[in-house]
Amino acid sequence: PHGLLKVWLCDDPTLCFIGFTRPVVGSIPMIAEWQATMAARHAAGKLRLPPTAAERSATARRERAFWQQYFR
Repeated sequence: PHGLLKVWLCDDPTLCFIGFTRPVVGSIPMIAEWQATMAARHAAGKLRLPPTAAERSATARRERAFWQQYFR
């Protein structure tokens, strides 16, 4: 899923960037096709994006608070 980070670079899941890549191996059209497929799957509701940094940190805070409550 780290390849998805090259498509969705901000916290707005309705904005994606396709074809803005410089692959080390492969070609831009091949990667752009894969990115377009992932964007279409996301638009159709068949692909869930990874959590944003804010969501990950909020989850981490909740988990830390839970464990600190029971194990001091």
